[in-house]
Amino acid sequence: MSLLLNNPETMQKASEEIDAIVGTEHILDEVDVTKLSYLQNILNETFRLFPPAPLLLPHESSEDCTISGFHVPRGTMLLVNTWSIHRDTKLWVEPTKFMPERFEGGEGEGYKLLPLRNLRRLAVAEIFSSESLRKSSTVREEEVSCLIRRLLKVSTSGTQNVELRLLFSILASNVVMRVSAGKRCVEEEHAGTKMEKQLFQDFKNKFFPSLAMNICDFIPILRVIGFKGLEKNMKRLHGIRDDFLQNLIDEIRLKLKRTTSLKADEVTDGEERRSVAEILLCLQESEPEFYTDEVIKSTVLMMFVAGTETSAITLEWALTLLLNHPKVMQKVKAEIDEHVGHGRLLNESDIVKLPYLSCVINETLRLYPPAPLLLPHFSSEACNAGGFDIPQGTMLVVNAWTMHRDPKLWEEPNEFKPERFEAGLGEGDGFKYIPFGIGRRVCPGASMGLQIVSLALGVLVQCFEWDKVGTVEDPSHGLGMILSKAKPLEALCSPRRDLITLLSHL
Repeated sequence: MSLLLNNPETMQKASEEIDAIVGTEHILDEVDVTKLSYLQNILNETFRLFPPAPLLLPHESSEDCTISGFHVPRGTMLLVNTWSIHRDTKLWVEPTKFMPERFEGGEGEGYKLLPLRNLRRLAVAEIFSSESLRKSSTVREEEVSCLIRRLLKVSTSGTQNVELRLLFSILASNVVMRVSAGKRCVEEEHAGTKMEKQLFQDFKNKFFPSLAMNICDFIPILRVIGFKGLEKNMKRLHGIRDDFLQNLIDEIRLKLKRTTSLKADEVTDGEERRSVAEILLCLQESEPEFYTDEVIKSTVLMMFVAGTETSAITLEWALTLLLNHPKVMQKVKAEIDEHVGHGRLLNESDIVKLPYLSCVINETLRLYPPAPLLLPHFSSEACNAGGFDIPQGTMLVVNAWTMHRDPKLWEEPNEFKPERFEAGLGEGDGFKYIPFGIGRRVCPGASMGLQIVSLALGVLVQCFEWDKVGTVEDPSHGLGMILSKAKPLEALCSPRRDLITLLSHL
């Protein structure tokens, strides 16, 4: 409020935004806040200039490390000076000036603005920890069972030609959406209908189009001339997606109000933990300044976008490779039959006992990393890599595809050989196999993605006989930031005779 009093033009702009969106017929409420982007910018700029805890809370180093050339022994108490970071002239233009407009273009993301620093810890401790994955295993097993019922229905009368891309996409999307927001993308009652495709496409259209690669990020001058109206269209799509996510969050918030006795760490529906959105909304009650609706929406969005297509694409490639290498398929099947048998479906607790299945998935990710260039990174300071000087603020792209097929690093790199992973990856192998990145910027959801792919592929091999439609399943890939097959996978599918009785009871 002090800043607004000292900057009347900003006060007037905020007032005009509220009048335009809320009007004068009712008092502004929490639902309105999400629509007031300039008000959010003012709050972010206030946090930047005057963080409520300028040194954050003290932390203790869990192991020896080096930070910016300083050796930090294990057990050292560390203080993070957010006041200095927020006013650093290397990070901010006119850092001591009150300029809410600086946040209109996403300024402050990353480590420049730290009031939301809790989220990284939450992602590991609450969302992607081993315990959280265990509790959400029921979701993955239920959705894989839905897929099996779907395939059984179409193949009971004999071997059938099945197109699998849509089925794998719906599987992955339903898993991630249930874990993140507690609801499916497409209900099982629509399976096999025209409505299913339409519902799923409508759902995807709300998430993916506005997250496509923006060429203006790579050639900034195009932003000035309005290249093909790209950014204008992306902002329009962003608005559609944001409205959908806000309605979703409001729906979950209303559900929580009906179950106020439950706490963020309690479990519902047996072993299924509460959704990520529910956990964050519960935390919002005690720390509203950290767990805003914007943070919750962004978390759900990133989980969905990062965890659905990548898992579905990896599953499609894995089955493609098995179809083209029947001896490998048979070896996976024999391993599953030996450790699981025919009396029950493979479940997640079995996966650790199936090392060859894990080798197949690792080799699939080596040959076809779902994001072959990983995600772009920015250099936080000037450095030298491979003899090249890299200025601070440079966008960096890591070509995982090339590294995974480098003959200096891999024997016969273009051949599908799961056995190469039987000995595991040694300490010196870390940087040659990076399907999910590496280090502090490694994908935090990699474990969940691997669980989805491992469980689904294992059950598909356990329950069905598979064969190619032609002589060879086409392994060519499409173009884009995501490495999908050029042609959707089709395969001949029939239930294994020894498992028909078991499958009929699903």
